[in-house]
Amino acid sequence: MDASTDIRELIDRARSGAPDAIGRIFEVARGQLLDLANRELPSDVRMKVGPSDLVQETAVDMQRDFGRFTGTTAEECFAWLREVLQHNVIDAIRRYRDAQKRDVARELSLTGVRSRELRTHGESRRLPDGSAIRREEAAVVNAILQRLPPDYRRVLQLRYWGGMSFIAMAPELGRSPEAVRKLWYRALERLQSELAKTPGGERNVSG
Repeated sequence: MDASTDIRELIDRARSGAPDAIGRIFEVARGQLLDLANRELPSDVRMKVGPSDLVQETAVDMQRDFGRFTGTTAEECFAWLREVLQHNVIDAIRRYRDAQKRDVARELSLTGVRSRELRTHGESRRLPDGSAIRREEAAVVNAILQRLPPDYRRVLQLRYWGGMSFIAMAPELGRSPEAVRKLWYRALERLQSELAKTPGGERNVSG
């Protein structure tokens, strides 16, 4: 029995609900997907996301969306997976470019934001305002911060309250500067999500 026949049978089993079939199909395709991600992902974007990350994201997409795949052959399945991966590459590039633009705006506004914090809240109760956290009551933000994971809370405190760069935060957090940057983005996203759940709805958080 050749590999193509094996994949056809696995496709049939996956559609019948066999729990391991989708994973086995993906393992066969993993190598060519990684090669494709290595070719398609620009070198500067790899500072934010690696080829293997996009391959893993594609695996998740495959598990979630396999019901939409209508083909029956190995070639059709692998072509579908390559298309999913290419969409993930495009999305990663777009997210990275957008993040670069936001970083510039954030860094330009940080000094002005911190000066307002010092005047308004004092050293012990400084909270981002203006372009950082708009129209948010200090008590609400403090309550949300206490609910965040300790590493999220710490990176936000160091970045906003301490005004530290990612390089300066790295030894404090025991991470590389790039890992600190990723942690900061995740913390901002979590903070935004928590703020959206509070009375008053969606609020705008930026760095």
